Amino acid sequence: LCSEEQFTRPGGVVFGVESSISLIAPHSKVDCRHAFGEYYVYLSCMGKCSDAGFKCPLKKQPLRHDSCPGQYPDRVYTLANNSSLTFVTRTEQGTYHQDYFQCDNGRCVEYKQVCDLFDDCGDMSDELNCKNHMICADTGNSTKHQLISLSHKCDGIYDCFDLSDECNDKCHKEILGNSMLKCLCWLQGLLAVILNFITIYGGIVNLRRMKTSTSSILVFCNKVLVISISCGDFLVGLYLIGLSIFDGIVYKADYSRP
Repeated sequence: LCSEEQFTRPGGVVFGVESSISLIAPHSKVDCRHAFGEYYVYLSCMGKCSDAGFKCPLKKQPLRHDSCPGQYPDRVYTLANNSSLTFVTRTEQGTYHQDYFQCDNGRCVEYKQVCDLFDDCGDMSDELNCKNHMICADTGNSTKHQLISLSHKCDGIYDCFDLSDECNDKCHKEILGNSMLKCLCWLQGLLAVILNFITIYGGIVNLRRMKTSTSSILVFCNKVLVISISCGDFLVGLYLIGLSIFDGIVYKADYSRP
């Protein structure tokens, strides 16, 4: 259930701007891992996230009059908290607002660009305090980061270019995904090794006992062909047994860990 609630801007009172706005918000706390942009900002800043680790990404200090250099040339200067000079911009509806997030590099972005899985600031400061994403491992220390939603982590589909959303210590991936497949792999591997070994051994023994004749040449070729096929199946059996050993004994649920 939802109801109308007030969202108070953390920057304080700005003259000429409503200090709070009315929003339709849920009565109870919700999972903010699947919220993005303005929705994430409002929920986290209103204390509506069920996880206590989800903090409001907005800064508590109001914007200075010279913030966001080079942006908003139509800005209008006003007072913040009756003590410092700030600015506001005019909306299409004719009202004034200051719903901006200031990046660490001085640039400003709108609330809808905060926690939206995209580096709008250019220095990642609009995403750093957000808990609704993961940073792909190979881009964690680079200037361009690849962010994905937490719902895409460990979902069986590779979203990160480096596969780190599936190959990590949280996903517990196995080579063989279910118990039936594990049993079939062991059974097929053991049967292939045992039965084909018997076939190969019997074929070699029979070849040594054969007498040379015109008809025996055809039989000889046939037995050689059977032995060759059995050797191939024998190797497949060894592969299946090896796969089962690595799946159930060596790696278990952590074969894809970095």
